Amino acid sequence: MEKEEREKKSLEEHARRSKLFKENRFMFEIERRKEIEALIKNAPPEYQENLKETQAEWDRTMKGAGN
Repeated sequence: MEKEEREKKSLEEHARRSKLFKENRFMFEIERRKEIEALIKNAPPEYQENLKETQAEWDRTMKGAGN
């Protein structure tokens, strides 16, 4: 895939997610969590536990941020 094509798809995906965040934060959060879980699952096994802990810490931080 060419750079321009990747950039176009990336911008389209960003616009879709931005709209979803504004219109339905619950569904946005479900989608976000599924993608994070998939990324962690595809990481090398020796990194997965640390990634899970880091994500949990980040989620706690953001929950307290009042987003």
